[in-house]
Amino acid sequence: MKICENCGAQLADDVIVCPYCAFEVIALAEKEHQQNIRSLQNEAQKLRWQNHDRKKRAERVESAGTTLLKHIGRLLPILIPILLAATAISTFLYSKYSVDERQKDLVQLETYYEARDYKAMEDYLDNHVQAPYGGTWRVYQDLVNCAVFSEYWLPCADTALTYYREYDANTAAPLISSQLCFLFTQLSNVITSRQDNLRYQKDAGFAEIEQAYRDALTGKLLLTDEEIDQTLAAGYQDAEDYLELTKLVMSRLSAH
Repeated sequence: MKICENCGAQLADDVIVCPYCAFEVIALAEKEHQQNIRSLQNEAQKLRWQNHDRKKRAERVESAGTTLLKHIGRLLPILIPILLAATAISTFLYSKYSVDERQKDLVQLETYYEARDYKAMEDYLDNHVQAPYGGTWRVYQDLVNCAVFSEYWLPCADTALTYYREYDANTAAPLISSQLCFLFTQLSNVITSRQDNLRYQKDAGFAEIEQAYRDALTGKLLLTDEEIDQTLAAGYQDAEDYLELTKLVMSRLSAH
């Protein structure tokens, strides 16, 4: 037990502030303050050592970086010519390989073109040609597209005849008009592709596909070449535009 110096109350030994008069018991308070000060001093010392350690590590890193830069500076005069030579060699080899592969592709595609084997040409383009070669490549792709589409769209002429035979005039007319729209749209696409590719000397292939459409329109639907050209020039967009032409076709089929 101890006595409060201010009010004389008896206090426990561990009491710092008198509960009766709020007087701070000096001895214990001073001890508490000293402990806090020592704790703060220890923390400050730790921070100083940590900062010192960080500074040393930074100096080591800076020293290592400076040494590395010096070595690189010494090696650059040697490395730069080597890198330039390696780049030149790799560029030359890649270019030579690309040209050789391109020539090989074009030779094979030309072989298929001479045989008019558009199916083989399509397979080769899909499986072997990895990148386009500008117009000299595109002409083969355009030929393939026109040829493959013709296999699908040329039968529209036979379909139109079937509609004419199996349905009455009112029912058959819009159906036949749709088939004419398909045929003329594809014929127009072939003519456009043919004109776009004139410079690549594949006109014979496009001409053959174009003639196949004209033969279907003249031989089966009884249109003349002049009527075909006039219809193409009209630039019709949908099936309704072909209704008048459909009436002409149906009247000729009736008289045939």
